[in-house]
Amino acid sequence: MLCDKKTVEFVACNARYSVQWLINQGVLFDKELNWAGKEQYHLAKEGGHSHRHILFIMPMQQANK
Repeated sequence: MLCDKKTVEFVACNARYSVQWLINQGVLFDKELNWAGKEQYHLAKEGGHSHRHILFIMPMQQANK
């Protein structure tokens, strides 16, 4: 078995709440404008995935300029 089922279920069920908690704590995830000019979170792909689902945070040295 590649992944522990209970761990995968926990992460999948709690991811949205965990990200919202980070946002509420003041974490500034990178944002971009979509095709309609509306601001949205910048999502990227990781590894062999086919869909964008990774949130990024600008490195601190760039944020402090």
